[in-house]
Amino acid sequence: MNVEIRKAKEKDYKTVFSLDEKFVLYHSRFKVWKLFEPSDKMRKVWKKLFIGFIKKRNKLALIAEADNKIIGFLLGKINKRRGFKIEKTAHIEKIFVDENYRNKGVATKLKNEFIKWAKKKGAKALTLYVAVENKKALKLYKSWNLKKYCYGMYKLLK
Repeated sequence: MNVEIRKAKEKDYKTVFSLDEKFVLYHSRFKVWKLFEPSDKMRKVWKKLFIGFIKKRNKLALIAEADNKIIGFLLGKINKRRGFKIEKTAHIEKIFVDENYRNKGVATKLKNEFIKWAKKKGAKALTLYVAVENKKALKLYKSWNLKKYCYGMYKLLK
């Protein structure tokens, strides 16, 4: 299987949004889900968010394609941190590969392309967030030599 990684285009929105709906469904099994469950306005908000990752200079939307089909995506950005020795970090907001194409190196190709872009922007570290219960993703990120660096905690207020 030949996988191509490219920058996203606005016309990719509907296909990427349908993959994001699969992302949402996959993550709905985790306890932390209530904190991130999308509202009815998500489609409208998501389109604006996606286009921002295409157009803004410190953001990037990448697409993975195989057999002329979009099979995955990555949304990432550069964070500027004034006052720290490492002033710029690359942050993966979302990364998702269709279930039928997992365990074939697609996510790693997306990550590698993102890192190339981030290094050109001056980033010196890579960060991302993952649900504690997402064992498959944790295994993947460990294979990328990512290290745990903090714990997020939450409580729903009534």
